Amino acid sequence: MQEVIERLHVDGYAIVRGFFAADDMERIGAEAARIDQKPLAHHATYRDKNLLFEVLDDPRAGRCVVLQS
Repeated sequence: MQEVIERLHVDGYAIVRGFFAADDMERIGAEAARIDQKPLAHHATYRDKNLLFEVLDDPRAGRCVVLQS
């Protein structure tokens, strides 16, 4: 545990393996993927309350991408 605390102080974050059960991680991953795809339904940058979804056509990726959300 001390190593995790030290990484937190050095890096500003720490990876704690096993903190969530595998089925919880699957649900979290599915929700994150859903949220990640939601802005792509729009074809331009838009704001939803206090979130800015910057939707750009990326020729190198060959698709639209969201830079921040």
